[in-house]
Order: sequence, then structure tokens, then C-alpha cells
Amino acid sequence: MVTTRAVKLFLALAVLTLVSIPAGMAQESGDLDFSYGTISKITGNDIVLRSYDYEKGEEVEIAYEIDSQIVLEDVGSVEDLHVGDDVDVEYVEVDGKKTIKSLYKASITEIEEEAEEMEEDVEEMEEDVEETDEDMDE
Repeated sequence: MVTTRAVKLFLALAVLTLVSIPAGMAQESGDLDFSYGTISKITGNDIVLRSYDYEKGEEVEIAYEIDSQIVLEDVGSVEDLHVGDDVDVEYVEVDGKKTIKSLYKASITEIEEEAEEMEEDVEEMEEDVEETDEDMDE
């Protein structure tokens, strides 16, 4: 026959196991997140990005650690990065520390092309608004 003490011990171990497994998994394998911004500071293995925080409605600076196995796109090495460069990063956050796993450096040409596309989109929207206003006046 199972004693009350044995049941309590079993339940306590089961609860501890269930609580500790998710916490350990979160600490060891953070989900991959994405961010982008302008490099505002680089020192050693650390990089600070300035980006717009839509929740706060203002620009913020966020510090990241550079992973030793970082995957770089459109940049030869971390040493080729400079303050003012626009970058996209994929990172993991473990225990409040953000570590960049991959980094893509945007080129001036791409930024200019995106700006032109945005201007064209705005012009199209303005034309649509004018057509809508004309239709409403009729």
C-alpha cells in the first residue's frame, strides 16, 4: 500500500520537474527574434543599435552581444561595420541578454531604392484619395 508520504514526495517531484523543464529550455534555447536599426556604438563583442520603438513612440538604443559564430551578409567581417551603418539582425535573448546570430548590412543603394518605392507608394495613395474625393463630389 502506498503511504501518504510517498504520494506527497511523488507529487512534489512531479511539480518540480514540470516547473524546471520549461525554465531550463527558455534559458538554453531562446527563440530567434528580428530587429533592425542604425549602429550607434561598437566595442569589442558588443554592438548598440538605435531603432524606433513603436510601443514607446520614440527611438531607443538596444545593446547586443555579437555571437562568435555570427553569420554575416553583405559585410566581410565585424571589423567592417561602422557607426551609422544600417543593419538587420537576428538574435536570441537568454536571461535578458541579446546575442546576435546573424547580421545583414543594408547598402546605400538598397536604402535609396526603398525610399523611392515608398515615395511612389505615397504618390499612388494621394492619387487614390483625390479620385475618391472626386467620386464623392459627383
